Amino acid sequence: MYSHHFEKFKDHVNTNLPKDILPLDEFLQLRTDVLANTPGIEPEIPGAEPDDGPPGVVPPPGVTASPDKISTKPKSVVPPFVDCMSQPDAETLAIRDKLISTRRAIYSTTEAEVSKRWTYEEGIKRPYFHVKPLERVQLKNWKEYLDFEMEQGSHERMVVLFERCMIACALYEDFWLKYAKYLESHSVEGARNVYRRACTIHLPRKPNIHLNWAAFEEQQGNLDGARDILKTLEEAVPGLAMVTLRRVSLERRTGNLVNAERIFQEAVEHAKDTNTASFFSLKLARFLAKTKADTEGAKTVLKEAIEKDKENAKLYLQLLDLEFQQGVRPDEDRVLQCFDLAMASQLSADAKLTFSQRKVEFLEDFGSNVERLMTVYEEHQKLVKTHSGGKKRAQEGAGDDLVPAEKKHKLEENGTMSMPPPMTMPPPAPAPNSLPPPDPNAAPPPSYNYNWSTGYNQPSANQYNYGQWGYGQQYYPPASQ
Repeated sequence: MYSHHFEKFKDHVNTNLPKDILPLDEFLQLRTDVLANTPGIEPEIPGAEPDDGPPGVVPPPGVTASPDKISTKPKSVVPPFVDCMSQPDAETLAIRDKLISTRRAIYSTTEAEVSKRWTYEEGIKRPYFHVKPLERVQLKNWKEYLDFEMEQGSHERMVVLFERCMIACALYEDFWLKYAKYLESHSVEGARNVYRRACTIHLPRKPNIHLNWAAFEEQQGNLDGARDILKTLEEAVPGLAMVTLRRVSLERRTGNLVNAERIFQEAVEHAKDTNTASFFSLKLARFLAKTKADTEGAKTVLKEAIEKDKENAKLYLQLLDLEFQQGVRPDEDRVLQCFDLAMASQLSADAKLTFSQRKVEFLEDFGSNVERLMTVYEEHQKLVKTHSGGKKRAQEGAGDDLVPAEKKHKLEENGTMSMPPPMTMPPPAPAPNSLPPPDPNAAPPPSYNYNWSTGYNQPSANQYNYGQWGYGQQYYPPASQ
């Protein structure tokens, strides 16, 4: 596909002297190889005289060379080059052929590598940056091209391809993450630079790549950098729970529990709605109970959250769980207080029924007073009946809504709803294979002279060994109309 470039290169070599188009070192090395490997080429040096003396430094006339000035270094074995344009010879042709053959190997390798990537290169329709989103086909092509290049194992090619990809896909954090993850195993500074470019220039409000950058800096021991990244993201995109939880996790892993609790408290205080405040209250209570072993503090947080959100069943369940898991044997009175708090709240009827059932189960497993158990059981049964009756009335009300308004008005006037007359079913149609009743006045065919009044006498079942199947009964034709 690039053959015309190689043909131009050969024309350039054949129309110029090798010493004019090659660096001196490469030319001398190439000429040495040609003279050593090509028999029959002996260059002649015009005007040169034989030198039978030992190699050394020749002093000027009238000056005797001292022994320490005599060089023992052998002379160069490469004779000077003869002008081949005025006097072409076999040496020039051999050098040109050698030069073309070395470049031909490079050309063949390059052509094979280009052929492997030509399909992906043809699929790149927009190599420049634009705010308009890329098509899915384009994104898939870039992804497959990157995966292919990774399999080839050339780091230089991977960096070049990633940089090309980041021009067209600068607004897609998946490709930035792929680039950064690749560089993490090759260059820490390179990966950090990719994260910095993505988060500060192209994707300042994308949380996923910021969280990965903070985790990367934490892995490298740069805790202050990780804190700054998460803080900057929280200021740019406020209200993201995952960012707050990641900040708390960072402080907890570093042993700074005071800062972790402070971040939780700030999240509860600055929550935009009640559900968000309850969510962070649950997280704070779990942190206090499990990480700081402050069960009383966790209970206080949950009770304060219940005062603000009395219809959140998760808060009651978490409070109940704290009491249940405290100590080897749960405190019966405290657990029952949690149940009573849930039953007296503004929870739905279904949620209260669930808590009542769990209360009975708790007393069955851990209760110490059977009278209390029976009392709770009776209360539960009343609640079940009330709940069932309410659901039944709701279903009846829903059924009444399906009755048309005209019928409701008529029912209110007459006291009863008139029922429609019973439907008369049409006579069944004859079976597809049944015969119509015969005409008694018509003469039967000669071959079918049956006496319909006496019936058709079927042969006995025993004649055909059908008795065991109950096939011995007679068949009577249908009565005439």
